[in-house]
Amino acid sequence: VSELVASISCRKPVLSLQAIQPFAIEFASHKLVAANPEKELLQVNIEGVPLAWIRPFTSALEVTGDEVRGGFVVSLHGGRVWLRTTSPLTVRGLAVTRAGRVLLPASDISVRAEVEHSKEETRIGLERLTLETTADDRLNARGEVIIKSGAMPATTVQASFEAVLPALLAAYAPIGPVEARGAVAWSQ
Repeated sequence: VSELVASISCRKPVLSLQAIQPFAIEFASHKLVAANPEKELLQVNIEGVPLAWIRPFTSALEVTGDEVRGGFVVSLHGGRVWLRTTSPLTVRGLAVTRAGRVLLPASDISVRAEVEHSKEETRIGLERLTLETTADDRLNARGEVIIKSGAMPATTVQASFEAVLPALLAAYAPIGPVEARGAVAWSQ
């Protein structure tokens, strides 16, 4: 494939992708081969994916908010697929309820991340996650999840966070403003 450009629009642009370099599809081996495996293969721009599109996957939850926006690139290196955000994936006003109970009030969320996948493992690197509510709740987090496959599957999680939560936890427990910071490391 020497050129690939595609876009999806409804009433306005939703998503576009562009091949950054030529690639071939080997149907017999089910492989996609980039002309230069050291370079990025695809650029994906998320210009406004409606949250309504995820409702079939969240049937027990009511999810509302603005569209998902952001961008990422896809690369192929040594049998691995890499996805890396080039601009944060964001949702403004994201709210989640279940059976009328607010689980997450309207919040602005932003994620910068990298995903690496191979037959041996999947690694999700969370460069930065931010959450802010209209009540001035703020959460910043970083971390990494590694899921190893094969005969002895294993999962490792490392994360750190800082939070100032004047109102967010009040829906779950009768407590006042909370400030917290910390780190967690877990493996199984």
